[in-house]
Amino acid sequence: CCFGNPDTVISGQKKGAVTVIIEKYWAPALFSSKCVRAAVLAVFFFITCASIGMMNRLEIGLNSTVALPHHSYLGEYFDDLSTQLRVGPPVYFVFQNTGDKWQRFPKRRGQDEICMGRTCNETSALNKLKRQAQIANYSKIAVSPNSWLDDYFSWMDPTFECCRVHFNGSFCPSTDRVSTCYPCLRKSDGERPPDSLFFQYLPDFLSDNPNAQYCAKGGHALYADAVELAYSHKTPGQAIAIRSTYFQTYHTPLHSSEDFITAYQQALEIADEMSQSVSNMTVFPYSVFYLFYEQYLTITDETIVNLLLCIMAVFLMSFILLGFNLGPALIITVTVAMVTADMFGLMYLWGITLNAVSLVNLVMSVGISVEFSSHIVKSFTSSKGVGRVEKAFDALIRTGPSVLSGITLTKFVGIVVLAFAKSQIFEIFYFRMYLGIVILGALHSLVFLPCFLSFVGFTNNIRALAGATYQPAESSSPALEDGQSPTDSGINLKNSPGIGARFACGKRDPPYAFMSPQLSGARDSNKTVNNPSPSNQSPGSQRSASQIVYTENGVVCDYSDTEKYGVAV
Repeated sequence: CCFGNPDTVISGQKKGAVTVIIEKYWAPALFSSKCVRAAVLAVFFFITCASIGMMNRLEIGLNSTVALPHHSYLGEYFDDLSTQLRVGPPVYFVFQNTGDKWQRFPKRRGQDEICMGRTCNETSALNKLKRQAQIANYSKIAVSPNSWLDDYFSWMDPTFECCRVHFNGSFCPSTDRVSTCYPCLRKSDGERPPDSLFFQYLPDFLSDNPNAQYCAKGGHALYADAVELAYSHKTPGQAIAIRSTYFQTYHTPLHSSEDFITAYQQALEIADEMSQSVSNMTVFPYSVFYLFYEQYLTITDETIVNLLLCIMAVFLMSFILLGFNLGPALIITVTVAMVTADMFGLMYLWGITLNAVSLVNLVMSVGISVEFSSHIVKSFTSSKGVGRVEKAFDALIRTGPSVLSGITLTKFVGIVVLAFAKSQIFEIFYFRMYLGIVILGALHSLVFLPCFLSFVGFTNNIRALAGATYQPAESSSPALEDGQSPTDSGINLKNSPGIGARFACGKRDPPYAFMSPQLSGARDSNKTVNNPSPSNQSPGSQRSASQIVYTENGVVCDYSDTEKYGVAV
């Protein structure tokens, strides 16, 4: 941000408005007391838990109208389809032979396993499908299937005089009513054709056009492509078996993505049940929309697997890049997981469905969340503040402005333009989701993470600093004057009284109120040591680790006091 305050000049450079806001208002308010930070954590954890509870209610799919521009006439067309039609899309149950052994329909046993006439098995495949149509609200099957096998039996029945041949044995179409044609079967042959004649007239049945006057059972209109025949190599043109076939029915009217997915799932279950009724054949369903909705059968598992892999990768890379430091890597991973979980809650509340597009955005949210959280955690680990709270405060002061202005605001400006897109898919799956990623990432980075670090942040043991020296950060610390003391955050403790004395000496009364103005005189009354006058020390002079923290009046705690009170750096 380019707006500066003339009163906030450090080393000849003006502090930006974002820096001033975080340094003077936001950070002191957030760290005003332990209760405030605890309440912040409680709110964030509650939101995460609520978002996890919304995951099961998240709608899956992508409605076709979402891909259309706003106010498109096609939107009204799809709405009319869902409200006016009384039948849904057709569905085909395909029977396919398995292995080299073909199902031979001429055999009575093979016919009884499939057909649905009164002489067929009650547990035949088509009788099972017929019963599913009686519970259409559950099965999504609207009507009984069209069975070419049962219609073929009726077509062969000499009573209907559909199947007729000339005296020379050639087929006589049902529309040709000349006297030289006679029925294919005798009445003594029964209701079904003999095994030897099953394939002889089947190609004629599939090519015979139906007509209402003489024979409505001709199969050319409904079943011309329903049967794939296998022909003899010895006798060309003579069918000897059926490779595969299908039986057609219709779904109930389907209005939403949930209806389409449910219909496909039910069709798969019905097909598996039908496969148990036939031997040497498998059954699978097909409809025109299955190609688009099959992905949603596994998208939940794919989402879980992909997000877990991404979060594991975040932990691994954070662990390596932070110098094999387990604590900070775990904190980054937890924060990223919370942002991802909150995204599910946002999707539910904002009407965003789970599909391939939103899954990609969720995976991207993991990477973007790392950018928000890793800077704060890295600043926390490198801070020379004493104790978790001071280090978290210092990390927020030093890195918060960069996160807010360099990451949050720049991304926000680029995302806002998507809100004016004419296509709904851009407005829903890009503007809404990316806006949610940026807002949630910024809130977790600037609000949740500093509070979280102040309670559970992993810090180095102060014993490791016993022989170390302290050098104030030149980029953020003001020039020392009489009565002033340096800190890593660049904040003059003279303007933030009480912070050093409480942390260095383990002061707990009043608890965690070191930024409150009324605590300007707060310091430990049990242990006070003499401190060299800051005026006798140059701004760049080095101080031992036992004199890291200063208060307004020069009160410090030496190394033994820090060890006594159990304060870790």
